[in-house]
Amino acid sequence: MEQCDRVYNEPSIPVLNGSLDALFPRIGMSSPLILPVKESDIENESYKAFREREVDPEHNSEFDEMDYFNLLDKRNEIIDRGLIRVDAKRIKYDLIRVTTCIKKHESFTYGYRFHTGTYIMGYINLEGRFVVPLALYESDIHLNLRNWFELNQNPLDENGQLKEFPFKTFKSVFIPNEYYKVFKDGCFGIVDKQFQVIIPVLYKEIIIDSHNLMIVTSDNIHWGLIDLSHTFKIPPEYTFLQYDKRSYRGYYIAEKDGMVGIVSKDHRIIKPFKKTNLERFLQKIYF
Repeated sequence: MEQCDRVYNEPSIPVLNGSLDALFPRIGMSSPLILPVKESDIENESYKAFREREVDPEHNSEFDEMDYFNLLDKRNEIIDRGLIRVDAKRIKYDLIRVTTCIKKHESFTYGYRFHTGTYIMGYINLEGRFVVPLALYESDIHLNLRNWFELNQNPLDENGQLKEFPFKTFKSVFIPNEYYKVFKDGCFGIVDKQFQVIIPVLYKEIIIDSHNLMIVTSDNIHWGLIDLSHTFKIPPEYTFLQYDKRSYRGYYIAEKDGMVGIVSKDHRIIKPFKKTNLERFLQKIYF
């Protein structure tokens, strides 16, 4: 490693010059670092793609629209400079995660809330080459990477390129054998660690209850209950179906044709269906 002498006037920060093994010999080692960057090292996401991601129900976006424009403004400035100061940390799979803030901390003029700044993140290999470009934390690039980490699998292929994850989102669920709720092309399903399909990816929503049963809908109108063999325990004929959290007897509140009642997990009628207002029925039960 050679020391930086003029860049940013920070002589104590190393400049990349060869392998980073000497600076980061072990997982968990961290250091500030100045990296050379080129255009392909910073994500250039379209506004359309950003908006589509922001409305994705499974994305749980934690930043606002200004983050997108902050990155857009900073991108050319970083490329023109050709260097960027980052905080670097070695993680598993011979990767080094680099992060930097592209917007200074600012306090709001009202209340006690503070803006934490806009952070971008990327990943380099031990030779300092970007294998994942600098991008907003909630970008699809980082989502793809975190999915591989969720499986404890190397996100890079044998050529050192980032592998494309087969599903857009991948979330562990509280059912046996490490099953995962996945999202692709607007639909949800359940797969195992080897991506073997347990529940086909064809439902608009899947809600898992304490019995490892799943309330599902394929059209956001008709709801039913299935088990892990994809067998319907309650047919998809209800306009509302919700697990009764008050008890652990497998009861479900259901609505059909303006009538509300309670059924068991094997579709036995527990409370006869009556013409009533669903909201008032729920309030009576829960409050």
